[in-house]
Amino acid sequence: EGRGCAVISAGNSGAFMATGILTARRANACDRPAIAACIPTGDRPTVLTDVGANVDCRAVHLVQFAVMGATYHSLKFGTVRPTVGLLANGTESTKGTDVLREAHRLLNHTDLNYIGFVESRELPNGCADVVVADGLVGNIALKLCEGMVTALLGRIRNAIRSHWASSLVSPVLKKPLNDLHRELDWENVGGAPLLGLNHIAVVAHGNASAAAIANCIARAREYADLNLHSAIDEAL
Repeated sequence: EGRGCAVISAGNSGAFMATGILTARRANACDRPAIAACIPTGDRPTVLTDVGANVDCRAVHLVQFAVMGATYHSLKFGTVRPTVGLLANGTESTKGTDVLREAHRLLNHTDLNYIGFVESRELPNGCADVVVADGLVGNIALKLCEGMVTALLGRIRNAIRSHWASSLVSPVLKKPLNDLHRELDWENVGGAPLLGLNHIAVVAHGNASAAAIANCIARAREYADLNLHSAIDEAL
């Protein structure tokens, strides 16, 4: 009805996508909207898409995810021709499922800056600006990264506290550790945009805190100001 510039939800992502398709409608040439998450890696974040909207995908859907992810990365981070990788169980062209190999073939015929298959262990190192996966694999990869960050930061803090010299070094390490936590904490991101609709929609975690919801609202306003949905429609 045009009463808001965006909508956010911490509810079921599949139901949110279905409602979005019925109300906002899909962008031109978009068969499946996809959720795009930003993972803090290296000098600039990596966009991982899809991370939960589509469990079963065809090769053409993965190609559309790549186009939408590259457009999102360019608009949000000012990247010129962002690199695009396809998440698989190896970098050789013979790896992956039939769907992945067909998507690999199709992506090689696009004008995207496609670099081929990438492995999950390279994801935290920023192996590509955009990493494409189906919603099942992408969601598992995202939540594994979030869990590992939380666990590692917790172990670092416990290791510092357990050492006899911790009282000497903890004041020095407190600020850099807090800065690192703010950079890596998913709640500071708030939510991930659902790309491929004719309006701005942002998905938050089901267990999001009040701070995460507030950050999600801020992200929604940012994407509306960037006119993200129109840029993706044009790219597709």
